[in-house]
Amino acid sequence: MTEEERSPRHRFNLAIDEDAARRRLAAARFAVLAATILLTIAVIMLSAGAVFGRVGLQVLISFPLFVGLYVVSGSKRVVAVGVILMAAIAVLGLISAMNDEIVPLVLDIGLRAGVIAVLTGWLLVEIVRQVHISLDTILGGICVYLLLAYFYAHLYLMLEILAAGSLISGGRPLDAALGGGHHALGTIADLLYFSYATLTTVAYGDIAPATSLARFVAMTEGMIGQLFPTIFIARLVSLNVAQMGLNSKR
Repeated sequence: MTEEERSPRHRFNLAIDEDAARRRLAAARFAVLAATILLTIAVIMLSAGAVFGRVGLQVLISFPLFVGLYVVSGSKRVVAVGVILMAAIAVLGLISAMNDEIVPLVLDIGLRAGVIAVLTGWLLVEIVRQVHISLDTILGGICVYLLLAYFYAHLYLMLEILAAGSLISGGRPLDAALGGGHHALGTIADLLYFSYATLTTVAYGDIAPATSLARFVAMTEGMIGQLFPTIFIARLVSLNVAQMGLNSKR
């Protein structure tokens, strides 16, 4: 090792380069996750009802979770464990489909929602730990925002399965219950639409909560939809001010 390589300045520059490389990789992963979520939502909204059956829809809904597991862990082993977990969850859905049982389907959707909650929390912790503003910080915040509505869509689906009519459309119950020739996941497009409309507080009114529990869940989503961007932007501004102060002292 040369004298230059031993110098503190060289080690400092090396650490800066490594941190920059790590941030670029994180930004690329977050960008892939955000694109995957948006693409999945687009496919579900535009063609899921006509193209995908029950099993295909389960795989499609789970796809962002596989990508998310890899993004937050960076480990193929974690993804493999996630695939096994998702396969076990899908079995519950198949049991429900074959026997027209509600309990396995609720467990299927609940476990899937749990995975989404873990991914969202993991990403949120990564964002909070950031002390410098960079592209990965912004993209991570976008991923959290998208996953929040994805999580709530699963909550609404569970509510509809357990108590059909929790959400109404045109004055009639939203059909997400088992039976009647429809499978429960068939209305996931409507629930995603309602969830993102609620998170962004657009609330067109064409789909609305009809029970006290559904209204409470929608209310919490609307509050989070207002608070998260406000707090996130405020944190970005405060970090930017802190960075500018440090740069001015150098």
